[in-house]
Amino acid sequence: FHQAGQASRKHGRKPAFQRRRRHAGRRDWLETAGCPQAAGVVPPLFPLSVNTSISWNFPWQDELEKFPDPAGLHGRLETYLGMLLDWNARVNLISRRETDPEIHFVDSLHFASALPPDATVADIGTGAGFPGMVTALARPDVRVTLVEPILKKQAFLQALIAHFHLDTVTLRRARLENGVLRDVQTSRVFHETWGHVVCKALTSPENFRKMAGNCAGTLWFLASADQACEAPPAWREHHRWVVAAGRVRVLLQLPL
Repeated sequence: FHQAGQASRKHGRKPAFQRRRRHAGRRDWLETAGCPQAAGVVPPLFPLSVNTSISWNFPWQDELEKFPDPAGLHGRLETYLGMLLDWNARVNLISRRETDPEIHFVDSLHFASALPPDATVADIGTGAGFPGMVTALARPDVRVTLVEPILKKQAFLQALIAHFHLDTVTLRRARLENGVLRDVQTSRVFHETWGHVVCKALTSPENFRKMAGNCAGTLWFLASADQACEAPPAWREHHRWVVAAGRVRVLLQLPL
């Protein structure tokens, strides 16, 4: 046991017993939050605990006027951000090196405002819900399917759906490959198509077209400036904006 621990340290890894202890701690926390992870059950409701003493900076204020009930939307996004940071401290939903997690909300609102009325949308590899979950909160007329294969992220998304009482959101623990949406546990194929399919920097625009082109009327890609420059000419720039630290974001559109 001692030699195994020394070997792990030599290769820059924690000994197995420490790794098991860390995962056990995360599992205990998920179970306390109502998510018995080993059984694959997502929580019916996550107990919201947000540090209200924090002074938030909300860079999405300028975008709110594009949507009905801007004040109500602001409150929902504020709650969403608090839940995200609370969960992220324990189960790593987004990069902890990200110093401005609010930019994910800004990007998502730019996408939500571009959709036509009563659209159907699939968000592929939604992660912590960007842009699909934000779209559902901002656009109650839009029906959203969130596709995410990772269980801990599924648990967070289910907590959001329950907290905000969203009946316009469908959650799929699946992967989309070559136009086929397949359940990661059962290999069941979901035969679904949508008016719009989006991803946020999941892959390159061209690879995304190959993945999702068979199941959408229009593809959307939330891109960095570099990704936008590398996109094939068929991808059109819908619009662009600037987020924290002068980073440029571009919403790309590909009608099919």
